[in-house]
Amino acid sequence: MEKLKEEYIASLKGKSFKIKEYINKRDLTKLKILIHSLKGSGATYGYPRITVLSSQMEKLIEKENWEGINEVKRKMEALFYKIKPDKES
Repeated sequence: MEKLKEEYIASLKGKSFKIKEYINKRDLTKLKILIHSLKGSGATYGYPRITVLSSQMEKLIEKENWEGINEVKRKMEALFYKIKPDKES
């Protein structure tokens, strides 16, 4: 499980890039799929804050609230930057 967790953490940078890309393209469909995936995986790998932020973003996506989506995106980016393989910051 530890190796899977390390791979998950390593994947967050790419996911962050994709989130920005989908927001810039206003692609709600792809954004919703990616965020839903993060929502399910965050707590599984021991990062419940990812699940919380993803849940918030899902609600904002449904409302097409771009201001809110961008605010949560910034919080996610900061969280992804802080996450280390052995703990959640």
